[in-house]
Amino acid sequence: MGHAGEQEQPREVRGGGLAARDIAAKCTTRNGSRLLPYINTRNTARDMDIIRGILGERKLSYIGWSYGTYLGAVYTQLFPHHSDRTVLDSAVDPANDNAVGLNWAITCADNTVSWPRDPARYQRDARHEKARHPLYGDFAANITPCAFWPRGAEPATRVDNTAAALVIQNQWDPQTPLSSGRALHRALHGSRLVYIHGGRGHTVYALPGAPACVTRTVDAYLTDGHLPKADLTCNS
Repeated sequence: MGHAGEQEQPREVRGGGLAARDIAAKCTTRNGSRLLPYINTRNTARDMDIIRGILGERKLSYIGWSYGTYLGAVYTQLFPHHSDRTVLDSAVDPANDNAVGLNWAITCADNTVSWPRDPARYQRDARHEKARHPLYGDFAANITPCAFWPRGAEPATRVDNTAAALVIQNQWDPQTPLSSGRALHRALHGSRLVYIHGGRGHTVYALPGAPACVTRTVDAYLTDGHLPKADLTCNS
């Protein structure tokens, strides 16, 4: 029971908050608070460039799905002169969306400043996002261990460059919505967007049922390195 005059939090917020706090506490205890802030997308991108150098490659070609689109975009931002053919399928908005992440460590450490610390804020966000995205919005906006995570070692990367890239996006992606794909396309000024009209589900290329238009476009780009002259619309 709260103190007099204090607004009691909804039961689901209290329960979710306790579970999220417990996960964060266990991760911190097991891995150490000194390590967790350095498990982030920027350092993963740096590891990718080390691998490129060890292999003796002048440039790196890359294809990523979902969270992998953000990783690929960060790589182009940190290492623009080492980026070659880049395909980003079902894109995360580069401006750290709560919906998607490879794991809690990376998701939480990338930009902990942006994660609200007040459990009631997540309750409000979940209700708002459920109205906008009925299939997935409330789940994506609900409280996570990031609300209790140690602060990351670096700020989130602002993606804003002219790297060539092919962004693939379903119209009705329930996890990385069309608005995210368009946001990444805008952030990568040299990119082309392949929009699948009527496309449903999360991730497209190289999966069963991928539209032939998408397969042809991506295969051609990976083979010859030339982006389409303009954005494309494919039918599902």
